[in-house]
Amino acid sequence: PGQVDLAHAAIDAGADMIIGGHAHWPKGIEMYEGKPIYYGVGNFLLDQSWSEETSTAIFAEVTLYGDHVIQTRPAPFIILDRAQPNFLQPGAGGNRALRKIYSASLGPEFESYKRPTR
Repeated sequence: PGQVDLAHAAIDAGADMIIGGHAHWPKGIEMYEGKPIYYGVGNFLLDQSWSEETSTAIFAEVTLYGDHVIQTRPAPFIILDRAQPNFLQPGAGGNRALRKIYSASLGPEFESYKRPTR
């Protein structure tokens, strides 16, 4: 809740996008007032490949026009072989990584990812 309030306050104060760091694994994403908030993207270059949780992360791919965010999408990757990020394709673990991220996300855009799977 503290991070959510802080991110919302930053958007309310004029930020166009928030990309959070520090956590060693990806956190949720939210669209607030039409602006993206990545609460945590995970590790980018960290040699902890012994843990699936800490070796899975997302890269926030952002398209800008001037000084405005036009679009963003999370690109999942896994860290292998001496801290090398390897981007995941949808059928090769990418969908699983995105489901984990989206299940922790806020807002109606992500509700379909929170339904139980059978």
